[in-house]
Amino acid sequence: MSKIIDLTYDIKEGMLSFPSHWHIPVEVSILGRHSLEHRETRKVVFSTHTGTHIDAPAHFIKNGKTLSDIPLEKLVGQAVLIDLSFAKVGDEIGVDILKEKLKKYSDIKKIVFFFDWGQYWDHEKFYDNWPHFSKDAIKYLAKLNIDFIGMDTPSPDFYENGWKSKSDSPNHKILLAKEIVICEYMANLDKIEKDIFELYVLPIKLEGSDGAPARCIAVY
Repeated sequence: MSKIIDLTYDIKEGMLSFPSHWHIPVEVSILGRHSLEHRETRKVVFSTHTGTHIDAPAHFIKNGKTLSDIPLEKLVGQAVLIDLSFAKVGDEIGVDILKEKLKKYSDIKKIVFFFDWGQYWDHEKFYDNWPHFSKDAIKYLAKLNIDFIGMDTPSPDFYENGWKSKSDSPNHKILLAKEIVICEYMANLDKIEKDIFELYVLPIKLEGSDGAPARCIAVY
């Protein structure tokens, strides 16, 4: 029997989100009530990059492809789990490390990076000085025959390379310009017991969106 691992965080009211005005707090309102309407329905408000989610090229590439343009083949298929849990707070993963880690997996198009950063989930530390990739490492990834990268950190970029910085999210831009899907905030990567597994990433089907929360699972 196959083993199934949920790689997705719950979306809930009060959860911490990335500290910026385009990552709004999650709001949940009860609309239908069992006591009055004899049913329950809810209104849920969140941004397209809430919780475990994917980035479409349009997130950083003007006139880039949207969620509607991403083929399912980029979101479903064989993936490799790369253990980078040795990285400490603020560490930069360079190209030499990636070359060594990936040399056995040249035929796999989906890469998931495990930093063990989920230990800080729903805590302010999750959004502060996470381990990240050097620009050269991302350029190396972008030259490979891959279509997806995932990680358990908030971003492939250095945490200070954000909006209004001298270098705004260069790693995002390199990957998305190559139409490589990025999945962030992946959960439970420590529970995957094999390096090769089947990955299923199913975002909410928001027409023309720059990204969306996604239900992600590993099967092996």
